[in-house]
Order: sequence, then structure tokens, then C-alpha cells
Amino acid sequence: MVTINTAAKSTITALVLSAIALVSLLGNSLLILVFFRSKAVKKATNVFIINMAASDLFFPVFLIPRQIIAAITRSPPELFLIRGAMGSFLCKISTFLTDVSITVSMHSLVMITMERFLAIVFPFRIRQLSSKTRLYAILMVWIIALGIHTPYFYIYRLTSSGKCDYNWEPAFNHKITHTRYYTALFVLIVILPFTLITILYSVMVCCLFLNKHKLVIHRSSENAPRRRSGAKELRMLKIAATIVIAFAVCWGPFNIIQFFHLFAPWKLKELNCNISHVLIQIAFILATANCTVNPIVCLVYLRNYRLKESLASLRSQFSNISKGSQRETEL
Repeated sequence: MVTINTAAKSTITALVLSAIALVSLLGNSLLILVFFRSKAVKKATNVFIINMAASDLFFPVFLIPRQIIAAITRSPPELFLIRGAMGSFLCKISTFLTDVSITVSMHSLVMITMERFLAIVFPFRIRQLSSKTRLYAILMVWIIALGIHTPYFYIYRLTSSGKCDYNWEPAFNHKITHTRYYTALFVLIVILPFTLITILYSVMVCCLFLNKHKLVIHRSSENAPRRRSGAKELRMLKIAATIVIAFAVCWGPFNIIQFFHLFAPWKLKELNCNISHVLIQIAFILATANCTVNPIVCLVYLRNYRLKESLASLRSQFSNISKGSQRETEL
């Protein structure tokens, strides 16, 4: 018999995931719409942020609905209601695109950090970085993300019970190949990117501190443009840093659990079963919530991100359309 506590947990989980899906769908869609409708936001860092917003849409479309159904029905999230060829295809494509989204987001953070690094440490070189180069970088991010996850189409399959599970057999030894593959993914998607990001941000902070110190010593009217430029770069750095920190906070617990699950599963088994389940659930919800970060950060930095005018313009356009439809109805 299901206890009240279990029922309450399922309801709360379903409501939280529904809220995350709604915010992600509306927020990221609005960001993308504003980007394509307004020239004010078509700038360097913004391009990479919009790329993240596009990849984040995979979560509310392919992952969260299954998790909501699992919470409501109190069934395993790996269990698919659809069977047969269609169920097998959905099993493969949903896991594939969800993890592609994570990789795209992670590598987009690297691109954002590198772009800010050039803007602050090598300000003259950033001007040589064309829009075409940035688009090529985004294309490369997607190609890499799609490429390293192509094995999903082989390993993920529906079992006879309808569970979407992974298995490297019969072509490979499952345990050895699985450990090697996910170790490589962990290094490529987590370790290397965050190491590079940490190094670049450390250099940027030192550079900004030195520049700020110089400006304090040489305060004069001729330094006013330079001070304004420095303040602008600092604001953009805050946006980029906030997104990176939010990503680390959201995905950190989940990645730690995955690390122990892969390399030290006995450590997780030593925990109380209920505690382990709660920790995994919290880590998963935190990781899923990352798909709402971009819209929230952009709202916090609304003025700096120059979205205020764009949103007002869009609101005005929708208002005019609504009034036009109302007049036609009255006629």
C-alpha cells in the first residue's frame, strides 16, 4: 500500500517538474524569439547563450514529460508506455537528444568563457572574431555533441518489459566498454571543460583587477571611455559567470552521484536506501532545473542584456495583433 508520504512526494515531484518544463519552454522560446526579432541582442556572447537556450528545449520536450508520467504513475522513469518499433525509436532518440543537450550546453559555456577571455585579455583580437567564426564554432559544438553520443542508437533499447535500458552486448563486453565510454564522456564533458573555464576565469579576474587598479591611479577625463568599456566588459563577465556557476551548482550533485555510480557503486549502497533515493531525486531535479537558467539570468540582467526594449517591442506587436483580431470580431 502506498503511504501518504510517498503520494505527497510523487505529487510534489510532478508539480516541480511541470513548473520547470513550463518555465523552460516559455523562457527559452522567448529568448530565441527576441534574438531573431531584435538586432539589439545579436552580439557575440548572446549568440552562444541563445545556442544554449535552443539545446535546453530538448529537456522539456524529450525528458521531463517521461519523468512527470513516472512520478504520477509511480513507475520507473525508464519504463515506456509505447512499445514496438516506435517505442524503441523514442527510447533511443530521447536519451540521445537529452545528453546531446547537456554536451552542447557545456561546450557552449566554454565558448562563452573563451569569448569573454578574448574581450578582456586581448580586446583588440576580439574585433577580428567575425560572426561567421562564431557560427562555425556553434556548428562544431553540435557536430561534436552529436558524434560522441551516436553509440546511443546501438546501446539503448527496449527490454521485453518496456524498460529503456542500455547494453553494449553482443558486439562488445558490456561492463568494460560501458566504463571506458562513460569515463571518456565524463572527461570530455565535465573535467576538461570545467578545468579550462576555471583557468580562463582566474586569468580574467586578475586582468580586471590590474586594469581597475591602473584606472584608479590614472583617473582623468581621457580615461572615461576606457572606464566605460571596462564597466561594460565587467557586466558581460557577470552574466557569463552567473550562467557558468548556475550550471556547476545544478549539475554538480548529479555528476558526483554519477561518478560514484560508475567508479564506486559500493559507496552508494552503503547509504540508507531512503536517503540514497532522496539524494538522487534532489540531484536529478537540480540538474533538470538548469534548463531554466538562461531565461532567469537574462531577466536578472535585463537592462545589461538589452532585452527590455526587445520585450517591449514584442509585447507591442502582440498587442496590436490582438487588437486587430478584436476589431475583426466586432465587425
